[in-house]
Amino acid sequence: MPLIHMVLADKDAEYVHRLAQWFWENRTRQFRISAFTSQDSFSKYLQSGDITADVILLNESFLTPQLMEKGNIIVLGSCSTELPSVEKYQTASSLCSAILSHLSGWEPVKPEFGYSGKSNIIVCFSPELRLKSTLALWLAAMSRDHLHISLEAFPYYSLNREADKTLSDIIYHIKASKSNLSIVLESSVAIYGGITYIPPMDNPLDLWELTDKETCILTEAILSWGRFSNIIVDTEFNTSPRTLQWLEAASRVIVPFTATYPQPILKMKSVLSTLPGAGTGKYRWVLASQNSSESLQQYFDAFHSLPWLEELNYRGSLSLETHMLEQLKALIAG
Repeated sequence: MPLIHMVLADKDAEYVHRLAQWFWENRTRQFRISAFTSQDSFSKYLQSGDITADVILLNESFLTPQLMEKGNIIVLGSCSTELPSVEKYQTASSLCSAILSHLSGWEPVKPEFGYSGKSNIIVCFSPELRLKSTLALWLAAMSRDHLHISLEAFPYYSLNREADKTLSDIIYHIKASKSNLSIVLESSVAIYGGITYIPPMDNPLDLWELTDKETCILTEAILSWGRFSNIIVDTEFNTSPRTLQWLEAASRVIVPFTATYPQPILKMKSVLSTLPGAGTGKYRWVLASQNSSESLQQYFDAFHSLPWLEELNYRGSLSLETHMLEQLKALIAG
């Protein structure tokens, strides 16, 4: 699929070089960059007639009346016009998110990102809510190629937000029937404590008001996004049609529990046995804590024991030891 072609123009040569280098090193499958620091060379480029840019990011001094009519301009830094603008001096990742945020609202449809393949959805699901959310964080911390999404109305763990967009913005985009959904997903990605994630929704009503069709659009968009190998979804514990859609879309459903109260898990196993994928290894049952007895193993066809897994008091980055990482890899393996 085509990349987004971005033309970058600013007189600050060092700034342009560093920003272009960041895009070349970190967004090579998303952007193609053409960079200019001279107004003369930029003008010649415009006059060449070979203009295929999807977005032109430039200092206001590079603006011309002709460019202002194009509809694909973002001003870098302060702007005296009504054109969209982004703050110049911010982290490159934040700048990228701001650019994508503008792009997501533009028409006609901008090209999709140049990712190949699809993402897997890994759902964490359990009546032991804090344990479920803890495991979701550990799974997300395994790799920068994993993305954490919380679908809980009131998440147990709040990750600091580094992006302006949240899951609510993605939901609003879907409800407005707008295009460029993959760009909205991309613009919402943030990183904190070694975990890559999309900040949770601003208001639980945003999630509760999603229709079945809109939930389907969201799950399909995540599956086809291809940016991350695994999307770790910390879903609410219920059997609403919306939750069942996520369970059905998942390639793995991870159910952590402790031996203290086994009856709710056994009852839930009976319910899940009627859903697609039951008996195929899709549902992974995880016995947690060092004090657990593995005598429960006989009741489950895909049983894993993680003695180190306990409810987490999350205050920062997570550190995975080698044996923990290997067990988590086995847990989500195909």
